[in-house]
Amino acid sequence: MSFYRNFESKEDILKKWIIGVTDDFVSFSGISYKNDSLQEYFVKLFTHMLNYRAVCDSLYHAGLVHLVKSEFDRVFLAVYRGEYDDYKSFFLAGGIYNVFLLWLINGYKEEPKQLANRLAGILEK
Repeated sequence: MSFYRNFESKEDILKKWIIGVTDDFVSFSGISYKNDSLQEYFVKLFTHMLNYRAVCDSLYHAGLVHLVKSEFDRVFLAVYRGEYDDYKSFFLAGGIYNVFLLWLINGYKEEPKQLANRLAGILEK
């Protein structure tokens, strides 16, 4: 019964789990949009997302992939608050998320390094 008191829905359970996975990844990977090169940053990020491919695919097919988008927003706003204004943080989070989403929809055809180089090339122009 206590389990159901802590969560109002299955979506709340997924949110909690996704937040935990994301926070662990940020802590243990040392990922930093500011300190890593763009390629390094994106390789770390896309490798992480590929490691959770089955979960991401399931969320997408269940119509819950917006939970991943919420994490992109949460992390960018929390980590880069004071570094970037909210507009830049949302812009970066949204753009990177949409690249990830297209990658997912297309079946993860590129390796993380290929996708990282492509995205870095776009942002460096």
